[in-house]
Amino acid sequence: MNREKRCPRCGKTKPIEGNFYVGKAGPVGYCIPCTKEKVVEWQKKNPDRKAAADARHYRANPERRRKMRERFARWKNEHPEKVPGIERIQRWVRDNPERHSRALARYRKSPAGRATQKRYRNKPENREKIRQRARSYGRTLVTKIREHLRSARRYGYEVSIKTRAMVESWLCVVAAYGNACAYCGVSGDPMSLEVDHVVPRTAGGSDDLGNLVPACRSCNAKKRSSSLEAFCARVGLDPIAVMARHPARVSA
Repeated sequence: MNREKRCPRCGKTKPIEGNFYVGKAGPVGYCIPCTKEKVVEWQKKNPDRKAAADARHYRANPERRRKMRERFARWKNEHPEKVPGIERIQRWVRDNPERHSRALARYRKSPAGRATQKRYRNKPENREKIRQRARSYGRTLVTKIREHLRSARRYGYEVSIKTRAMVESWLCVVAAYGNACAYCGVSGDPMSLEVDHVVPRTAGGSDDLGNLVPACRSCNAKKRSSSLEAFCARVGLDPIAVMARHPARVSA
């Protein structure tokens, strides 16, 4: 029996094993790479039909998910000889999370994994998710405070319990400075005033409450990565007076 087949699309003769989908009557249609390319072309030409097909997918429908679980249970009853292999793989994944993570990392770096990631990035419905994930990288306490205050003011809801103490602490700091910049005294609100680190992060400063003061955009830009003493000496302020009203320093 000839175990090779010529693909009508790319014109290459390839072994059937691993290169063609095999049905009951033998290998079907194009080779696997050409079949995937043809499917992608069809999806681009028929976006409405693709969206309808995605809506019918079992993952988008709880009832279909339930039926899929029932079908899988029936399949396990009908093919008991194949169940141990599947359960062995699932058990290995549960028992070896680190090796499984390394295997996934190797796959992501492989040509096939990179192609999968590229297809994911090119889908329009995933672009906003990628932007949000990129914005979340490197987030600090400062940006979280700003975003929670902005969202609470815009949509009129209370902040989550996880960040309530963080936001309330920042509100106490702003209130202690009279809703004004700690340096020049220009009035503002917790949303317009920026969070400034007394000891800059570049010098090892932390996001602890005692290291944060409200500042207007101008003073925050002028201070940059300089220390409090150097900045106050440059603009003619008393650093002790600036920190005297800080609630963390007063309570200490």
